[in-house]
Amino acid sequence: MRSPGLWPLALVSALALAACARSPAAKPDPSPPPAPSSASSSTPPPTTQPVLLVANKADATLSVLELPGGRALATLPTANGPHEIAVSPDGRRAVVTGYGTKEEPGSTLTVIDLPSLSVTRSIDLGEYRRPHGAAFLPDGRRVVVTVEVNEAVIVVDVEAGAVERKISTGQKGTHLVALAPGGTRAYTANIGSGTVSAIDLVAMTASEPRPAIEASEAIAVTPDGAQVWTASLKQDRIVVLDAGKLEVIGNLPAAGTPIRITPTPDGRAMLVSNATGSALQLVDVATRTAATIPVPPRDGASAGTSAAPIGTVMAPDSKTAYVALSAEDRIAVVDLAARAIVGHLTAGKGPDGIAYSTAFVRK
Repeated sequence: MRSPGLWPLALVSALALAACARSPAAKPDPSPPPAPSSASSSTPPPTTQPVLLVANKADATLSVLELPGGRALATLPTANGPHEIAVSPDGRRAVVTGYGTKEEPGSTLTVIDLPSLSVTRSIDLGEYRRPHGAAFLPDGRRVVVTVEVNEAVIVVDVEAGAVERKISTGQKGTHLVALAPGGTRAYTANIGSGTVSAIDLVAMTASEPRPAIEASEAIAVTPDGAQVWTASLKQDRIVVLDAGKLEVIGNLPAAGTPIRITPTPDGRAMLVSNATGSALQLVDVATRTAATIPVPPRDGASAGTSAAPIGTVMAPDSKTAYVALSAEDRIAVVDLAARAIVGHLTAGKGPDGIAYSTAFVRK
């Protein structure tokens, strides 16, 4: 049986995995903490636009792109296998999880100061391995992180550079975490166990895990805190749970390996990325009806090829989404009203985790 940390590698399509597998050997294992660094002297001048942050798994880098055009402001080093990105409430700090390679589990977080476009520190998590999902708490100082090998989440004090608390889920493949409104509660999707856990971030305890669906990876909370959404990598189904009781209250078909779910900030819809289906679904929260947005592969790609859409993030106005196309090293710009891809931005190799920030003024 595979270790919990490798569940995603066993379940995602070969196309999606190709992006993960490219180039990691370029850095020795285990991943050394990146030295503090900043954009080079050739860095473009300060921007007055929001920025998109993209974790490039195969490059072990973070791209900082100016919106809307995608001008590259910086490419910063991370630990091997950067998967997910958390941005602080004030938008000035980002934390990138170092998941590691297939052969060597990661155990670090890379901390980025966005106004100066620099790596400020690498946090060694010690015994805690394969950090993946991450979310900042409202204080802007602490971040909650899933650690798959340990079947737990940890709370990390970013300023102190130390693990503050471990909260065990006891579930295989605790992979992604979604923070509820107010930041006192979070939910994890546990791939290997097919469950969802609720985390009390005040008492620092986990609830009894509840069955959700086989191979549940994606997880999201509606902005009103009433529902938790997850999906099966194996069954191609999306399920909806009552956030209080964690009981399944609805389900609908996905379009092929539903791997991420992201709410629109206005709470009206959920955007689902389907890695093997090469499609997005925009699901109305009230009616649970889905509109499909095709993600066609790059011109010249072989028939049946998937662009492997994975990480998704929304602009605050709920009109535009950005989707990492892991197999194509680029980001799709999606007009949600038109239900169409309207452009692409260039990223590094194997883009996955993606985040948005308005802390755009460089010092």
